[in-house]
This record gives sequence, structure tokens and C-alpha cells, in this order.
Amino acid sequence: MKVIAFIPARGGSKSIPEKNIKSFCGRPLIFWILQQLQTSDVDEIIVATDSESIKNIVESFSFPKVKIYIRDSKNAQDDSSTESVMLEYINFSNLSDSDVFMLVQATSPFTISNHFNEGL
Repeated sequence: MKVIAFIPARGGSKSIPEKNIKSFCGRPLIFWILQQLQTSDVDEIIVATDSESIKNIVESFSFPKVKIYIRDSKNAQDDSSTESVMLEYINFSNLSDSDVFMLVQATSPFTISNHFNEGL
């Protein structure tokens, strides 16, 4: 059994382009959630993005649990649902029936590792 945290991080946003990597308290917004997941009971963190900038920034953190998944452009549109990219990844990967797959939002920087552990 693996515990997988799945973070959709689309580059395009009409309201705030590339909001997931905008500076928040001196670091890119996505850094805070990744840092907390890194110290949680999660085994693997998947960042699903269509943005080269987000990919490069996430990789620059060198968090060992983090993997990048390049999402299909059809699931990175303004009208694409979060569920569509989750299903895309699930269909792509070989998850076991015993794996735990949880959605995590990059835009929740105040969530701490203990919150994930308690939820699990």
C-alpha cells in the first residue's frame, strides 16, 4: 500500500496566471504544501502540471517524494475539472487497489503535515 498525494498545478489561470508559483511569504506558493507533505506519512507526491515553469520550480526544491506528471492539455483548460486530471493520472499509473490517493490543493499553504497524517 502506498499513500499518494496528488496536486493539480495548472499553469493557465485567467484570474492569476501561474498562481501556484507566485511568491507567498518569500517562496513559491506550491513550496509550502510540498514541504509539509514531504514530512508527512505520504509516500509519494505527484504534481500534475502543464507548465514548464511550475515543473522547473518544483524540481528545484529537490524534495525526494515529489514526482512530476505532465498532464494532457485537454485536462489543463479553463473548463477542465480537477476530477478529469485525477482520472487521467489514475488511468496512466498502475495503482494498486490498496493504494490511498488523496487530492491536495497547492493553494492551501497553511495545511501542515499533521493535518494530512490525522486525515489518513
